[in-house]
Amino acid sequence: MDPTPPGMTPGARLTLRVLYLFAGRHRQADIGGWFEALVDTWNETEETQVDLHLMQMDTLRGGSDHNLLDKDRQQVLLTEIQNGFWDIVIAAPPCNTYSRALFSDRPGPRPGRDRHWPDGFPWLDKTSKKSIDDGTELSKFSIAAISAQAAQTKLAFLEFPEDLGSTPRGDPASLWQREDCKAVASVAQRGALYQCEISPVDFSKATGILTTSRSFTNRPCFRSGWPVHVQTLQFGRLCWKYTGPLPGVCTHGGHAPWIGRDSDDNFRTGATAAYHEELAGAIACDLFSDWLESKQLREAPVDGVGQSAPCTPDTSRKRPYPLSPEVAPRRKLRPACEGPATDLEESCAWSEILNQALEAKLPEAARPYVREKGLCLGFVMDRVGKPMIYNGDRISGGLLAKIDQLIVAELADKSMKFPWTLVQLNLELV
Repeated sequence: MDPTPPGMTPGARLTLRVLYLFAGRHRQADIGGWFEALVDTWNETEETQVDLHLMQMDTLRGGSDHNLLDKDRQQVLLTEIQNGFWDIVIAAPPCNTYSRALFSDRPGPRPGRDRHWPDGFPWLDKTSKKSIDDGTELSKFSIAAISAQAAQTKLAFLEFPEDLGSTPRGDPASLWQREDCKAVASVAQRGALYQCEISPVDFSKATGILTTSRSFTNRPCFRSGWPVHVQTLQFGRLCWKYTGPLPGVCTHGGHAPWIGRDSDDNFRTGATAAYHEELAGAIACDLFSDWLESKQLREAPVDGVGQSAPCTPDTSRKRPYPLSPEVAPRRKLRPACEGPATDLEESCAWSEILNQALEAKLPEAARPYVREKGLCLGFVMDRVGKPMIYNGDRISGGLLAKIDQLIVAELADKSMKFPWTLVQLNLELV
């Protein structure tokens, strides 16, 4: 594909404007960090340069200056979105007042709202009502922002816990039950995923997504659809039983529950609040890829087929991605990088060696993906300059980790050193 789109002067510069609402505390390899790394990587290898304008809003970052309960601040941002200023808008509104953990039978805070009283129980005291009202207001603003962005046919991404229906102690409220949220379905696609199927984490965390990103909705772990519930007699009362779009358990067969407190008396769900770096990377990579496609800098994804990250080596470009041989890989099981980046011919040779070695050992759950289109593992850099694998074919993090272990074990068994700087590894099954 020609690196310079039609009508654009070679060497031209584009500005990518990203608004991230409720970005949380600054973390290494968070979504903002991934966008910075992606743009830096792009600019190192491409003729058309990209300038990143990234605004990450959260009181944990900017204090009162980032208070999104401020109506004037809300209006400024909504006007900018409606005027098409932002290329990408991401929103992850606070879910603490909607949490299912509040309906557990463990000690701790009690719920202040439910499905029947979504804007708060009428008997709440003043302090509790303020907390619920703030949560409702932030949810409404997030939906309004995403709706306005999607209406511009631009990239929008809303994340919130999945509405999993009733619990033994009540019927939790959910952002996904709101009518203003459901109205966005006309301009965006809604679905859900288990975070453990995209990141190597020890919890499922069912998560709902509303987005205009074709690359993200093409991921195998993304199950399209709105929450479906059937009313049934359960727990001695009429309940809303969740039936989809997610299956009853993740592909790993489930994980231990994260309700209650840990040994330090902290709520265990707190550890699941921030995105794992691989989920953050998936979100940023897919949105960046879609933006590049909108600027005719990258081919459009095919519906139903995942697309590699823009900084991932791509066989259609026939170009190696430069890695620094001096930097050891991020994952402990891998040998250090040695020598210069390998070319496509050497990549194919390694693919043949490892294909034969893994054909009989590949996890059964991974075989359908590999048989369909091969397994492409692209080598990229993380934001601190360390080499890492980007899973272009979107196999879940758990399966990818198993494949990694098999590769390392096979190399150790044959006393071989694998050059982790190679362009791309392609595995195929017959």
